[in-house]
Amino acid sequence: MEILKEFNFEVDEKNSIEKLKIEKGSEDGKEFLNLLEKAKEIGKPKAIYLEGFIEEKLEEVIINGVKFRSKLLRKNL
Repeated sequence: MEILKEFNFEVDEKNSIEKLKIEKGSEDGKEFLNLLEKAKEIGKPKAIYLEGFIEEKLEEVIINGVKFRSKLLRKNL
């Protein structure tokens, strides 16, 4: 298992505001940007990954003994 600690994590503010349907310049928009800045300051993103093997791929996908019921995962594997 590998743990990744040192990587860039950036949030596209404009795209995030649009996807969340927040009106630009509104009080909600200002609050969102304020919270986003705070999150950037204190956030320490990490990721973990390991090599896994597909054991079964029918209605559910079993990888390393763990069952996943995601249609999207099944389709993309």
